[in-house]
Amino acid sequence: HNFPLDLTAVGAPSING
Repeated sequence: HNFPLDLTAVGAPSING
């Protein structure tokens, strides 16, 4: 997962990029 704001179960960059 990409923190701080990776909100996808598969760990794809959703917000953090």
